[in-house]
Amino acid sequence: MAREIIEGRPLVEFPIVDAADYLAGANARVFTQDDVDGAFSAYVEAPQDISFNFPEGRTFELFVLSGAVTANGAEVGSNIFVYMPPKSPRRAITLHAGSAVFFATGEKDTGSGEFAIIDPDTIPWQVRTSECALTATGTSVNIVKHLRSEPDSRNNFGIDVMWPGSNFECTEWHDVADEIFRLRGDLLLLDPITGHPVEAKPGSYAWRPLDSRHLPKYSHTGSVQIFRNREWPVGKVTMGYTEAPDWSRHLAAYKAKFKTIDPIPGL
Repeated sequence: MAREIIEGRPLVEFPIVDAADYLAGANARVFTQDDVDGAFSAYVEAPQDISFNFPEGRTFELFVLSGAVTANGAEVGSNIFVYMPPKSPRRAITLHAGSAVFFATGEKDTGSGEFAIIDPDTIPWQVRTSECALTATGTSVNIVKHLRSEPDSRNNFGIDVMWPGSNFECTEWHDVADEIFRLRGDLLLLDPITGHPVEAKPGSYAWRPLDSRHLPKYSHTGSVQIFRNREWPVGKVTMGYTEAPDWSRHLAAYKAKFKTIDPIPGL
């Protein structure tokens, strides 16, 4: 699964390309693609109705960002998740005119389960913590909803949030690949290659290969994003942390841009 590390890159920096034959007529911005297997993730807009049968052999995960789609005859509105297993008798998708979706295909011959349409409002929030001596609280905290997880590989798709004023002040890495698409709010990060600050706004994207260092992060008004995790190890995930040079300086400069904390709606 060879893919470059990407952190907080704005949507407009990804060119519109021909992502797949079945997406002909759509405006697809491919975020990342496995250069061996061909699995890819993309932002897809439909200027007119676009209908196709998704090919067998791969899973298909779709999150409706705006507008509506039809999946195997069922109408699906915005902020709803659709999962297609690698093999199923019905694989019909229509992206209706004006819709926009986050679109991700799985690796060949991976995945299982049944076709599913999942409303995130039906899934409870979970608070996950891990020890991190370099943070002010001594813990790393993630607030998430897992919309779907593979029982064997543990590959998953979900939503996570940061509350207004949340700060995670150290760098982390883990033996799981991360994929992020930001929906709402603001987020300050450090670029893992240059160390420069990155303001990750709605529509920004990140791909973090396993064991790649990333973060720290801070959100002033709160942040909501969808995520995918891939390449889980057998057994417990290994987490690592280290200090982030100059984070306090970058954080102070970012905070100075805001007069008050005005939480984004719904957070």
